[in-house]
Amino acid sequence: MILRYLAMLSGLGIALLNFFDPLHQGITRWLMVICGLLIFISHLKFIVDKKSKRIDNQNKTY
Repeated sequence: MILRYLAMLSGLGIALLNFFDPLHQGITRWLMVICGLLIFISHLKFIVDKKSKRIDNQNKTY
C-alpha cells in the first residue's frame, strides 16, 4: 500500500513539475502532464476502492 501512495505522489509530481516548469515545449509538455495525471488518478482510484471495500466488509452483518 505504501508503494501505491509513492506512485500516486510521483505521478502528481510529474504532472505538476511539467506544468509549472516548462522544460519541454509544446505537445511533449502536455503529454507529460496528462501521463502524470493518469498515473495519479489510477493509483488514487485503486486506494479509494480498497478502502471502500474494507469499510463495506466491516459494516456487513451476518
